[in-house]
Amino acid sequence: MYFFVNTVMRDKKTGIEHAQIKRLKLFKKHHRDAKIVVRDYDRTFHHYLKNVGLVDSDMISMFDFFQNTTDFKARTFQLKDLPVIHGQKVITKRTKEGSMNVYIGKQLAAKIYTFDWDDQQIDKVEYFDQYGNNVSTDVYDSRGFKSMTETFSNKHQVILETMFDANGRVVYKSHYMRNRSGKLANSALRLINYKGNPEINFVGLKNFTRFFIDELNRSYGEKNVFVVDRNYGIDWPMQNMQTEAFKLLQLHNVQSNTNNLETGRLNYNYEYGLDHQSEWNGVIALGETQQHDVEKRFTKSKIYAIGGGIINDDVINGPKIPYEKRTMDKVVVIARLTKDKHVEKVVKAVAQAKTEIPDITLDVYGVGPEHDNLAKLIKNLNVADRIKLKGYINNLNPIYDQAMVSVLSSDAEGLPLSLIEAQSHGIPLIARDVIYGPNDIITNEKDGYLIAPDKKDVDNIASALVKTLADKEHWQSLSDAAYEDRMRFSTDSMWHKWDALNNDVLQYYEEAEN
Repeated sequence: MYFFVNTVMRDKKTGIEHAQIKRLKLFKKHHRDAKIVVRDYDRTFHHYLKNVGLVDSDMISMFDFFQNTTDFKARTFQLKDLPVIHGQKVITKRTKEGSMNVYIGKQLAAKIYTFDWDDQQIDKVEYFDQYGNNVSTDVYDSRGFKSMTETFSNKHQVILETMFDANGRVVYKSHYMRNRSGKLANSALRLINYKGNPEINFVGLKNFTRFFIDELNRSYGEKNVFVVDRNYGIDWPMQNMQTEAFKLLQLHNVQSNTNNLETGRLNYNYEYGLDHQSEWNGVIALGETQQHDVEKRFTKSKIYAIGGGIINDDVINGPKIPYEKRTMDKVVVIARLTKDKHVEKVVKAVAQAKTEIPDITLDVYGVGPEHDNLAKLIKNLNVADRIKLKGYINNLNPIYDQAMVSVLSSDAEGLPLSLIEAQSHGIPLIARDVIYGPNDIITNEKDGYLIAPDKKDVDNIASALVKTLADKEHWQSLSDAAYEDRMRFSTDSMWHKWDALNNDVLQYYEEAEN
């Protein structure tokens, strides 16, 4: 079994989660057992799996595992199923905050909330004391059972989390106490009645995570493969496993925080993992350029080059969209709205390019802390009629099929999935030539343009936009090359790389037995 390990799997996913999902689908296509594993508690992720074409059996959550609800089938759990309402008065008319209130006489006893996507399915119930304090809250799994009770201090801070299985039996408790800085922190974790043990205590989340990974490995007969995709907080538990496993560290970004790749300080996400490289059976870089750089610095592990971008067969086999059938002069950016992505440079470049490309428009897809700053910039540049912040959507395929250019202006990348996906739809690309990614995807002046990062980024991006869009025949030649170059990321091409890695896994376990 292959386990792709992460901390989260939220509805609004980053490139790491999208890469995991694509990889899982690739493994399923080739009938090789694999699952995505997440550490953090999330009682709603099962609801969102269908949005990306996954089912419950594709995922294992650490807390589902200990709640014995990994295979729990979703059911309705509504107002009539709540014991809180018996003998009490329920006002079913919603308040402004969306709750149905429960009273004992004139005293507020509880507030009942339902999920945003289903106004009947119970989300949570808040309980109040005689002074109006929220003393505890029961939260419900989206599949229809009480999952956890949060108990609060008089300052409404969580001091105890109690988790249950689907039958209401306590399986886990987590205590919060003040740390040396005076802040409430998760200080003690306890499994209750696990495999005949009345109580198993853990100091800190990392020890609890290590125990989980070992138990997961045992439950699948050991000799499994763990690919750690989100390393921060997971690397120590993986490296301190007590059971046998083939362990791989997956890089999703540049490994160093400086341009000095050989001795510069490491990216904090990978610092612990790479500093303890001998504990891994291998490290997976996103491309050959990164592979060679990592090999120079880290010599104790085998370094593989397997990108996270995988183009599905339905895209490869789909129709190629010509110039005439696209939205004229439509530019797209797909990126998190964070400072390091520099979306503001693309906004300024489009505003500049409109003097030569009058019909140019830009749609930005993504969410993040820079949203308001970008909105203000768009307003100040007086381009709100042609530049739109579209937010996050799950299915970008229809967007790609209408766009004419995709731009990425990041400070650094791994192997940007947004560029790979755009290229697979025949879109010419423009990107700053940073490490890594853009130059592993774009062949300069053949299927797009690489922009040397400097103080003239905005001018250079604007110039590339004009060159790409001003001439129909030139755009079509770039698009044709993009369709051709996408085959590097086809399912067959990517599976060949994973199959070669699997041969190393088989050899490792064969040698271990001898």
